[in-house]
Amino acid sequence: MKDSSNTVYGLVLCGGLSSRMGRDKALIDYHGIPQYEWASNLLKPFCAKVFCSVSETLQEKITALNIVDTYKEQGPLGGVVSAFELENDVDWLIVSCDMPYLVGKDVEHLVAQRDSLVCYQLGAFINPLFSYWPKETQEAVIRLFKSGERSPKAIFSQLDGRLIQAQVPERHDNINDRLP
Repeated sequence: MKDSSNTVYGLVLCGGLSSRMGRDKALIDYHGIPQYEWASNLLKPFCAKVFCSVSETLQEKITALNIVDTYKEQGPLGGVVSAFELENDVDWLIVSCDMPYLVGKDVEHLVAQRDSLVCYQLGAFINPLFSYWPKETQEAVIRLFKSGERSPKAIFSQLDGRLIQAQVPERHDNINDRLP
């Protein structure tokens, strides 16, 4: 069993191309502030620090602690690996910026399960982009990424991540192709 006293950092995944959305989803205002800021605020009660994973082009638009993706155009896993390489002695609580319906209880429920790699399951769908990654998993994630794996779901499965049921599945909807 994992030590639940490990330091936890938060990572808001913002670096995507937003090609389906047509504009930067991290900057969309659903709650009176940009989505990246809202997601960061959602994680802050559970994390010692919260970072935003951003592309080079997005870093000037996001006023937060940023981690620039060192693996350009490699999908969300490129941002996750960039964070793991920068800070490898902490656990990571990760959320994609395109989930505006989550609430603190969703994060709290996930963090309460933090004895292992864990994410939510919604029916047949698993969402490793809202997940908890203990530091003990990071070396394997980096190795799999560098060997060519780009699917967070595949890596999650290969590492025998634990699935928990969403309490209110509708709150886990993403906004990949819908504008407010």
